[in-house]
Amino acid sequence: MKKYLYLAMIRDQEIKCHTIKELTQTINDIFEFDVVSSNSLYNYFTRPERMKGKVNNITKLQLRRQNLGAI
Repeated sequence: MKKYLYLAMIRDQEIKCHTIKELTQTINDIFEFDVVSSNSLYNYFTRPERMKGKVNNITKLQLRRQNLGAI
């Protein structure tokens, strides 16, 4: 199983999380309402072709992930 470090830049804050669930919660807490879901972030990273309609909104969050290797 691969491990990732998820990174986001939101409102001049750099966020580092080890799970999509943690990243989702952090992003939604910053905006104080649900901006993203775990499913939308998962699809953004793994199946970008399914995110054509939403990808512009999500890319404004400056999201990326770094591969930490396999466990």
